[in-house]
Amino acid sequence: TIRRQGFRNLDDLANFSTSVLIEPRVQDQDVSIRGIGTTGNALTLDQSTPFFVDGIHFGRQSQIKLAFLDVESVEVLKGPQPVYFGQNASVGAFNIRSRRPTDSWVGYVNFEVANNSTTELTFGVGGPLNDQWGIRVAGIHETTEGYLNNAITGQPLGAYENNGGRIILQFTPNDYLQITGKVEVSKIRKDSETISTCRTAGPLIFGRDGPLDDPNEYAPPEPVGDERSVWDDPEFDPAQPGFNFGGAEWNVPFAPLDTDCFSSDLGVSEGGPYFQPPQTIREENSNVGSVDFRRAGEGMAREGGNNGIMGYEDLDAANAYIDLVYSFDNGATLQWLSGFASYERDYVQDNSDSPFLMNFQGRGEDFDQWSTELRFRSATDRTIEFEVGAFFQSTDLTAFSSSLRANVRRAQRFNNITEEVDFSAVFANITFNIGDNFAIDVGGRYQDDDKFATVNGYGGSWIFTECPESPCDPGLTPVDVVFDPGLDDYPGCEGDVNGDRYCLVDPASARLYVPVAPGTPLYAMPWRESRDVPVPWRSGNAFPVGLTAKNFTHREDRGEGPWAEPFEESGFSPQITLRYRAGDNATVYARYAESTKIGGFDTGQTSIPTDLDELTFETEDAEQIEIGVKGTLMDGRFSYDATIFELEVPNLQTTTTSTNPEQTSASVNAGQRVRGLEFSTLFAASENWRFGFAGAFMDGEMTQFAGVGCTDGEATAAFSDPNAPCQIFDDDGNLQVPPIDPVEAFDDFIFVIDRTGFDAPRTPDWKFVLSADYFVPIGGDYEFTFNAKGYVSDGYILQVEDFDDIVAYDQHEDLNVTFGIRNVAKGWSIWAFGRNLLEARPTYFGQFDTFPDGLESVHLSPASFATYGIRFEYLIQ
Repeated sequence: TIRRQGFRNLDDLANFSTSVLIEPRVQDQDVSIRGIGTTGNALTLDQSTPFFVDGIHFGRQSQIKLAFLDVESVEVLKGPQPVYFGQNASVGAFNIRSRRPTDSWVGYVNFEVANNSTTELTFGVGGPLNDQWGIRVAGIHETTEGYLNNAITGQPLGAYENNGGRIILQFTPNDYLQITGKVEVSKIRKDSETISTCRTAGPLIFGRDGPLDDPNEYAPPEPVGDERSVWDDPEFDPAQPGFNFGGAEWNVPFAPLDTDCFSSDLGVSEGGPYFQPPQTIREENSNVGSVDFRRAGEGMAREGGNNGIMGYEDLDAANAYIDLVYSFDNGATLQWLSGFASYERDYVQDNSDSPFLMNFQGRGEDFDQWSTELRFRSATDRTIEFEVGAFFQSTDLTAFSSSLRANVRRAQRFNNITEEVDFSAVFANITFNIGDNFAIDVGGRYQDDDKFATVNGYGGSWIFTECPESPCDPGLTPVDVVFDPGLDDYPGCEGDVNGDRYCLVDPASARLYVPVAPGTPLYAMPWRESRDVPVPWRSGNAFPVGLTAKNFTHREDRGEGPWAEPFEESGFSPQITLRYRAGDNATVYARYAESTKIGGFDTGQTSIPTDLDELTFETEDAEQIEIGVKGTLMDGRFSYDATIFELEVPNLQTTTTSTNPEQTSASVNAGQRVRGLEFSTLFAASENWRFGFAGAFMDGEMTQFAGVGCTDGEATAAFSDPNAPCQIFDDDGNLQVPPIDPVEAFDDFIFVIDRTGFDAPRTPDWKFVLSADYFVPIGGDYEFTFNAKGYVSDGYILQVEDFDDIVAYDQHEDLNVTFGIRNVAKGWSIWAFGRNLLEARPTYFGQFDTFPDGLESVHLSPASFATYGIRFEYLIQ
């Protein structure tokens, strides 16, 4: 199926699974099985649904992006997996097996050309070198120009390149011993993340009109209270005086936008090129205005470890393993598997979803992992069968997270991060075969996890070369600069002053990224919580040249300094399975299982943690009970399976909208339960036709989710309704009673809601998957093949962080079709294909939009756009 459908990664494959959801993004990955998974941007988060590639644990979000190459099979294990795939597999696991060397030379070469200037070359070939040695070599080269068009420039967005290669050697010196080794490398280069833009009712774009507007904020003819109101605004004229300050002004008054939400291919890059913000543009976390920090931000990004402010993603990875299997005369086996995996990844994007640099995010990760596992399996077909094993894994992460914002007083937040983790476990499973028809599996895993993390966070304010206020605000901080001429050619600095480059100043005083002359008076706003950008400081009036000295975290009860915290957890996770063979071709089973995923540190947040509660989140526990049946009918022509289940995670690790005005999101623990029914069937109607039908019914509920942030709509309702579920508090914890001034509230107050009892996100009530295959011989050497695979799904909420239902999936469907001619004798074939032909996309629900004038945006993956092309295949057989 993978080969016929041309699935290139797990994102594509997941769309046609009944209960698997993968939403790829640069900053984080949403992966869920049966409606539950890990969501969050913390750099230390492991997945609740890890990937095991040839038995090696891949639990990091970045590892999900690695090459989907020369795959033998993909197995989705649903529910807790404490025994065979125990490492953090609290709600499920993916077991991916690569093709290994074979007894004869076999292989393939695939070449694909498709729309969006997409090309892909993949190959895999292997066989015996001699009586004892075998080899398998595989590779991939994939490029595309992207799938969205820039709404401003018309240029394509989302360019991507993936290169990878693998070598597997297998040594079989005798009938008892087999040793397999693998080395794999992968390199991914991706342009900035892209956002699909949707223009809602009204003249605004990138903004909101409504209760937050301050009618006294601007003088005519400037628009009233518009946060980002420049596109399609008939009152806006970029040529009028006052709108051009220092070049690169915004000069696109009328841009083609999608007025039928998300139906077009128009989007905005989250990585530039960036324009100078007009004076009417607000930074998204401030009440008034924004500053233009492009030049200073470029230097800061390079100093922090990124390649500048233009969006990109670079991922370089390598992994290897050695697998030794010894078979005894009595049928028992001893396996030793040891592996190494590492990657380096850095990326840049701007979270403001606009053409203006306002909320820069830059990150970098350097990750190394080593693991070893020993398993002993008894012979099969015995009254008592067993498997026992031990596992150890060590990981080492060094990372940073940088945030720059276009307001004056809270410009920078930066976290340096390290994390060391040791996992150790012993596990066992015993099978009692009672008679010919009944069996009991009893197993479990005892696991001990030790984490140690350091987080060194600091902040800073923008520095300016002039004070635009007259008289100058006495609250401004004069910056005394001591230049260091020995630091010529510092990255990010340009221009000579009196023959010298003045780039860096005394770090105890300030850091400059734009050269200034010695003796230049410099000004900075003090670091403080206010998000206001005073009108005289708005973009065009003052340009930042650097940042104040590093303002390190003041930790409550601990003083200033880096966090250095351990996190230790140990426990036992059981599993029991009952199996009854109801006949030669039918089995009924029941299974109960528990599993855990260790807690840790919220080191991905762009705010600076000031207490231990902000820094840590708890260990995640899960339990599931399921009852199922599987078998065949009609002499094997009809196969079926069905399962009813209940999966509950009382302390799910997730990310939510923060109640802290200084923090946009936070990693917390919530409770979630999903109940459901899954089934699948496959029917061989004739020698030429095969049909498949699968489905899932799910009911997901948040069983515990108190004390989290409200959406805009929920907060707006609370301004006038004392019975609204969202409650508003001041900084001292005093409940505010309506009516409440929204302008003051959004800047100074805390919005809290209890989502206990809410429908769970990412959990459609139902989903059905259908497939059809047709094979018909043509003459003696040729065969015509047709394959179609489609699905239809109920709707669900996308926004796991804030449960916002303005943008969500409504009932949707999609379809893949492939047909072609194959030369059976010579092994070549040519296929025409169309993937994602129905272009399943989210829906905008205007009735839930409190502030309907403006823009809605959503991350769309390539799976949201139709792909069509030709694929050539040659089989070595």
